[in-house]
Amino acid sequence: MNERPEFLWIRYGDMGDYHKIDWFSCELDQHLDPTDVGTFVAWERAGVITSCFEGRNYISLFWGDKNANWIRDLNDKEKAEVQHMLSPSMMYSHDH
Repeated sequence: MNERPEFLWIRYGDMGDYHKIDWFSCELDQHLDPTDVGTFVAWERAGVITSCFEGRNYISLFWGDKNANWIRDLNDKEKAEVQHMLSPSMMYSHDH
């Protein structure tokens, strides 16, 4: 059984480009600063809704292949980490 390599992909809203993130915590932290993208509201399939990206304009965030084709959603541990990054307590805590 050959497993496909997985990459974390993010896209802001429904008009942006997908950006590949090669590792989870360090680089994602820079992409999900709640000061810039808003605070956590809810999970959407293959993404997250924040106070600044709502409805069909949510932030896509999923594991995909090298061409940004969806493989799977984040697992529960990864989702908990993202929710923490997008919490109001993390606002203004990132270096810009």
